[in-house]
Amino acid sequence: MAYFFTPYSSKTGWTIGLEISQKLDSADFKIQSSMLELIQTSNNGRMFSFDVRPTAPQFDTSLFKKIPIFITFQNVLGDDQELIENATLHYFKKLSGDVSCLVDRFDCYPL
Repeated sequence: MAYFFTPYSSKTGWTIGLEISQKLDSADFKIQSSMLELIQTSNNGRMFSFDVRPTAPQFDTSLFKKIPIFITFQNVLGDDQELIENATLHYFKKLSGDVSCLVDRFDCYPL
């Protein structure tokens, strides 16, 4: 998958959360990205947290007007491919690490 976003100017890195509408049915899928490191998958399997690698040229966003993101999902079924294509991209202008509490908030912060 390829995504583009307009970054805030930052020299200290950033985080991406990729949210899908339901858990993937594929059992042995793998996620790869040359510029992003997978930090965490949410408890319910719907949110994937990525931090930009410090060695990536895009770590310093002040040099870019648009940033392309390439994430490869391997070994996914057809229905899962559609879920990934319709995913929501959340951009955090600072390194935030695990952002899965956006979808797991009641697990992380019970009432």
